[in-house]
Amino acid sequence: MNGSMIAKISEKQLKRCPAVVHLSITKKCNLNCRKCYYKGEENPELVKKIIEDVAASRVKAVAIGGGEPMLHPNICDFINFLAESGKIVSITTNGAICKPIDGVSKYAISFDSVHEQTWRSPESLITAAKTYSEVAEVWINHIITTKEELKRALDVLGKYANTITLLALKPIQRIDKESWLDAIELVKQQGLKVAVDACVAEITGIGRCRQGIASMSIDADGSCAICSNDRSNRILYKGIEESWKKIRRICPFNLKLC
Repeated sequence: MNGSMIAKISEKQLKRCPAVVHLSITKKCNLNCRKCYYKGEENPELVKKIIEDVAASRVKAVAIGGGEPMLHPNICDFINFLAESGKIVSITTNGAICKPIDGVSKYAISFDSVHEQTWRSPESLITAAKTYSEVAEVWINHIITTKEELKRALDVLGKYANTITLLALKPIQRIDKESWLDAIELVKQQGLKVAVDACVAEITGIGRCRQGIASMSIDADGSCAICSNDRSNRILYKGIEESWKKIRRICPFNLKLC
C-alpha cells in the first residue's frame, strides 16, 4: 500500500486503527543467515486470532512476513481469508520456495549478500520471480552493501520486477546520502520504480517514515511495536485497536518520527 493511498485515509480513522499491519506469521526459516535477528518463540494460536482480527478490522493492507512465511502450513488459508475480507495482501519471502497463492497482490523477494545462500545460488529466486511476475507485482528487497552488488541484483532479477526496495542493514550505523542517491538513480536507469527504507528516507530527507503513524508491526510471538526493527519497545497483542493505541511510538534508531 503506497503513500498516496494512505494519504486518502482520514486522520480520525488512523487514530483508531492502522492502515497497514506488518505481520510475522512464523519465526521458522529455511535459511540460516548470520545477521538475522528475526528468531525466537512463536504463538501459532495467537497468529491465527490476529489474522481473524485483521480480517474483521478496518485495516486496509497486510504485509505477511517471517521468518519465511511460505513455511507456514496455513499460509494459503490465511491469504485467502484476508483477501476475501477485502484486504490488500503482500508477502515478503526469501524466494527459496516458489508457491504462488491466490489473493496475493505483491511478492517482495529478498536478494542481497546478507542472505548468503540465495545470493551465492540465485536459481530458485529467478524461478520464483519469473513465476510470481506472471500473476502479481514483484518487488525486490535489496540491503545495500556496495554499488556492485546492487548492479548484480538488478542484472539477475531486475527484468522480473516492478520495483526495487533499497534497504539499510540494521541496526543503522551511518547513512551516506550521496551513495543512496546514486543507488536510487541506478535503479531508475533500469526503468524500474524505486522504494527506499523508511528509516533512510527520514534521515536523508527524501521521504517520511510512517511506522507508528499509519502502520504497525505484529510479531509471531504476539508482540507489537511501531516496526519490526524495534525489539525493545514491544507490547503484548490485545486486539488491533487496543494494541494500536498502546504501542510506544519510539523510533528504535532515535529518529524523531512520531
